[in-house]
Amino acid sequence: MEALDVDAPEGVVVQTPPLSVHSLGPASGLREALRRSGIAARLAPKTTVVLDFGDGLPIDDLAADIRLQALESSRLHVGIGHAPVIWIGDVAAGNAGAAVIGMLEILAAAGPGTRARDLSAAAFRSAIARLLVSGRAPEPRGTADAVGRHSGAVGIGLPFGWTKAGTLQQLLSAAVDLGADRVWASPGRALVFESLPGAPAARFIALASALRFIVNPGDLRRRVVACIGAPGCASAFQPVRTLADDVAGIAALLNGDERIHLSGCAKGCAHPRRAAVTLVGWEAGFRLVLDGTPDGVSVASLSPTDVLAKLPDLLEKRRRRPEEAAARGVGGGRG
Repeated sequence: MEALDVDAPEGVVVQTPPLSVHSLGPASGLREALRRSGIAARLAPKTTVVLDFGDGLPIDDLAADIRLQALESSRLHVGIGHAPVIWIGDVAAGNAGAAVIGMLEILAAAGPGTRARDLSAAAFRSAIARLLVSGRAPEPRGTADAVGRHSGAVGIGLPFGWTKAGTLQQLLSAAVDLGADRVWASPGRALVFESLPGAPAARFIALASALRFIVNPGDLRRRVVACIGAPGCASAFQPVRTLADDVAGIAALLNGDERIHLSGCAKGCAHPRRAAVTLVGWEAGFRLVLDGTPDGVSVASLSPTDVLAKLPDLLEKRRRRPEEAAARGVGGGRG
């Protein structure tokens, strides 16, 4: 881990764009200021601050409580929330730490489960009013897929967001042997390894593929979301991770960016939002929810062995529904 310069801080998450050289120093300073403040103990788990100096792979799609985006080396835009970000003003780079801590104090005062999206922009603006200078909202940087080859770097995805410790150690050791000197944690459950050009990159990708990591952006496993399941989670009824690999092949029957969500119970921790297909574990197997959330109305109950046997036909029927509805509409018009 040390050979790859891995930074695994605790407390408030300070996320920088993968491959962002300009963010390294400021991010380190911000993490230290947050550590000294001790504020993390009063905040919701995974409270996140994005620090973006405009280089590296853009991460505009990453959900965060607070976002700092560089306008120039001496000035940063400050915003809250995600999709859309609400920009509240600019601060001098030297005041970034004080601004972030001041905004996090607002979150802490509102209660340990509060996120920035739950509060008004006015509350945050008031908290750091003395630090703000006039400014305009920045232009969005967009998004980039971390998985694949980049300039002198390689992005590798973790299937369903996890891997075994020994397998990860094999990947890290291979990266070091091939010349990588830094690994970046990236949105999308990926790792980006720096300093792997040309032939070393090709060898690394081949090894990662042999270890069953995701090396192709179009890998169908990326369209399946699975929680830890049983027996790792006491709330889970079914071992969903053992099913995820096989279900991934069925994802080809979905459209566009639709997802399959495998949840060990109705809490749906891994993906509480809507999904095209949600399989919710219970004592006898799985409830099937189409185009809904884990606590939605199920259209069928499937035993673990039925999932692979019956799910393709059910998805094919779902796929044909719009076509059949359109055909009925046309027929009715002729009448």
